[in-house]
Amino acid sequence: MEILIKTPWETRCLGREGFMLNEDWLPVFDAQTLSGEIARARDEHGNIFISARVSKQRHAIIPAIQREGFYFVEQTLDPHLTFEKSDVLKRFNADPLSFVPFHYREKNLRVMVMNKNDPVLQSKIMECARESFSDDRFHMDPTCPKELADLRFFNWAKDLIDDPEVEIYIAVVGEDVVGFLAQKQGHIILDGLLPSYTGKGLGKFLWLESLSNMMTHGLEHATTRISANNVAALNLHTRLGFKFKNPAAMFHYWG
Repeated sequence: MEILIKTPWETRCLGREGFMLNEDWLPVFDAQTLSGEIARARDEHGNIFISARVSKQRHAIIPAIQREGFYFVEQTLDPHLTFEKSDVLKRFNADPLSFVPFHYREKNLRVMVMNKNDPVLQSKIMECARESFSDDRFHMDPTCPKELADLRFFNWAKDLIDDPEVEIYIAVVGEDVVGFLAQKQGHIILDGLLPSYTGKGLGKFLWLESLSNMMTHGLEHATTRISANNVAALNLHTRLGFKFKNPAAMFHYWG
């Protein structure tokens, strides 16, 4: 079984070979084997980066990976929503206009499916992703420069635009694209809102419009993954009726 799985998206952003620790290997974890795999990767590539996600059930291995140089960066949770059980979504579907933030009722706020072939929209979504994040594990990691953390989200948005199976919803105020949400078969991969538009109810409206659209197209559930550092995201998901499961600790290793 492959123990270190290559992550080319991290390689592209971080300027060193990127890997993630195979979660399927953790039930048979062996510290000596991990040490040998890391040594081989460093011999082959020089500087490397490895991320490791350790579920609550596997916490016993944490001291061993810390001895190898991994350190904790964040706790993650997996929110899950069954559409038919969300009272908020039911109220939204009955009267969407009542959920438009008061400040934007005269500003032509709308959420639409992104035309992924539009180069102007591509640029706006990628810049929105670059500017939107500060509470994720890379921005919270003192080893990672902010410029690299920002670039990671810029490139991630580009990858999502290029993926034909990913649908992206965009929030538009007047002529300005102010936020986005990317989903694939009911899994919400990434969402972002320009910093100047946060805290004004736009995030909730974007999510409700997106969830409603997903429901209309036959999906029954929505899942995602968030950082416990991101209190705003925790509060939003709670208000929307999401339940939380699969707590896990994330670790980074910079060789």
